[in-house]
Amino acid sequence: MKTRKTDQYNSIEKLSNKELLRRLDLLNQKERETTLSVLLHLNEVEKRRLYLREGYNSLFDYCTRRLRYSESSANRRIRTARCIRDYPEIYGMISGGEINLCTVSRIAGILRKDNKNNLLREVRGRSIRDYRYDCLEASSGTDGQGSCETCIYHEANHRSGTSG
Repeated sequence: MKTRKTDQYNSIEKLSNKELLRRLDLLNQKERETTLSVLLHLNEVEKRRLYLREGYNSLFDYCTRRLRYSESSANRRIRTARCIRDYPEIYGMISGGEINLCTVSRIAGILRKDNKNNLLREVRGRSIRDYRYDCLEASSGTDGQGSCETCIYHEANHRSGTSG
């Protein structure tokens, strides 16, 4: 008896390179759309405090126990959902692939109305890995473990001509 997984593997193996890449691009866009929908739903669950009625102590508890996200995945989704709630333009940036959940969740703690434009401009199209390298360079003379959030903030303010 063949399993569905085996059938799917077999059908993928038969795709041409061009078709495989085309399908992967479509799946990637669908994944972003689905993720954004999940984030909007998380915001509404939090707003209504439905996690309490369902017997969970927090939205994080709900995400890890009910939705079975890992702790890091739950944290990224909650922080990103809250950023979307507070800064709706982030929704469009994620949808367009300009920014990802990891980046948004990393800047969530320093993102404010007064630095939003500079910070979002700085992280658009860049990965946290880019900033990790920048942070290590910027933290020479220290223990080498500088805060990426602080480095991102200083980098964004430096390029905009303000101090931070």
